[in-house]
Amino acid sequence: MQQAQKDNRKPGAKNKLFFFFLRLFISAAVIIILLKSADTGKIAGILKNSNILFIIPGFFCILSGAFPSALAWKILLDIQGMKVSFLKIAYFNLVGFFFNTYLPTGVGGDVWRGYAIIKEGDGSPGGAASFVAERFLALGAIITLGAVSFLFRLEQFRQAGIMNSMLIFLGILITGFIIAFVFGNRIIKLLKKIVSKFFPGLKEYNIEESLSVYGKNPGKTAAAYLLSFLSPLLECAAFIFIIHALNLSAPVFAVFILVPLLRFINHLPVSYSSIGTQDITLILFWQPLGLTSAEAMSISVLMHALRLSAGLTGGALYVLFPPSK
Repeated sequence: MQQAQKDNRKPGAKNKLFFFFLRLFISAAVIIILLKSADTGKIAGILKNSNILFIIPGFFCILSGAFPSALAWKILLDIQGMKVSFLKIAYFNLVGFFFNTYLPTGVGGDVWRGYAIIKEGDGSPGGAASFVAERFLALGAIITLGAVSFLFRLEQFRQAGIMNSMLIFLGILITGFIIAFVFGNRIIKLLKKIVSKFFPGLKEYNIEESLSVYGKNPGKTAAAYLLSFLSPLLECAAFIFIIHALNLSAPVFAVFILVPLLRFINHLPVSYSSIGTQDITLILFWQPLGLTSAEAMSISVLMHALRLSAGLTGGALYVLFPPSK
């Protein structure tokens, strides 16, 4: 019997291992191609002359992004009647950021955060509903941020020749957001049906009813939505600090649509810790706006370094203060 159970687990383990090495291979292949096409000497020179006085605040901008989203999540949990401390929610966010950064997919940390809050609420559907609402509001915030920045700088994007690409990107995000809003209950039911095959107890969850509570508390829900803007804005600030640290003459306005673009791209499970996908995205984004591929790669390398460094904070917290449940 035990042997049969072990055999049943083997295909899943093999698939995970296969996709891990596949993403690792894709990241390595893209980086090798980019480095061959770019001037590595110029990249090294740009990074060597970077100003650490701008790098340090850039690091803290990345790290502190966990706190406004924790406050937004706390508001959503309070609406559900779940009293979870702000520091514990911030802990969940920082550890989730560690998993998002170091696992071979951009969503592993989100899965862990959702699991952690459900366990914190002793399995109540309110915890799951708060997590779904928090992710939905965060998506709405980055779409709004990208759309507003695009509209305010429409002429610059037109002159750069990337207006159509940005329109397609925003159209995909807005369409997905509308579909999630209109068909949210049906999507949740479908996901419950799929996930309940692995977690049978999920069938008893009435997440849809718990989500309806937010419609009855529009003021607090709106406050959580507004707080959701601070995390991507801090990431925008980190990019601005990086640009100044590298002494580049990049148009600062562009980062306000770059961050939503990267958050979408980096969540695609095709690379390891967004290595490769982020780099090629930044080159394709920055070149029409006047930067060379070496300058764009320098921005990407420094952002990778800041993210990996900030992610270690969550890993250290997880080791030093392991979850109590």
